[in-house]
Amino acid sequence: MATLRITCDNCGAKLQYSEGETVVTCPYCNFAVALIKPEDAEEHFKRGNDLYERGLLGKAIREYREALKIKPDHAKAHNNLGIALDDKGLVDEAIREYREALRINPEYAIAHYNLGNAFHEKGLLDEAIQAYREAIRIKPDNAYAHNNLGNALDDKGLVDEAIQAYREAIRIKPDFTEAQINLNTTLKAKGRPERRSKSTNRR
Repeated sequence: MATLRITCDNCGAKLQYSEGETVVTCPYCNFAVALIKPEDAEEHFKRGNDLYERGLLGKAIREYREALKIKPDHAKAHNNLGIALDDKGLVDEAIREYREALRINPEYAIAHYNLGNAFHEKGLLDEAIQAYREAIRIKPDNAYAHNNLGNALDDKGLVDEAIQAYREAIRIKPDFTEAQINLNTTLKAKGRPERRSKSTNRR
């Protein structure tokens, strides 16, 4: 039986294991490393998600890319790879991944939303607004998309439209503090400060 090698995700130690094993425990940090079949794209994807949640961006990116080598049309893997790349400051690469996710699934609302965020980071306001509006078209109850649309509209000087977007975010999610702050700040800038309504104080 062949001896194989893997790196511990927790401490980086080089470990050995045998064919047929599904888990190997690192003797240095006692971390259980799941062994993945190379042909299983979904397992690479799930492992990438786990690594991302633990803040191990580089390793998460590697797992997402492994998943995509096996299944290039995995829209969620492209989207999540984009998120991890964006978190590392690789915004242009992230945009490419979001676009690829949307090429595969044009109705993927969260990928439109993430693309909007990436465009906004780069100061591409028209593109960001379009992406947020697509996200909202597909999923109208995404309060975060309405709020971020408001931010992009406000940055573009479309204050009345921004106010409308913030109000819609608050209507959907009455305890959305960030949207309420954005609304009040924008209204104050227009010379019309507005008190928070009672309903937005309730959870």
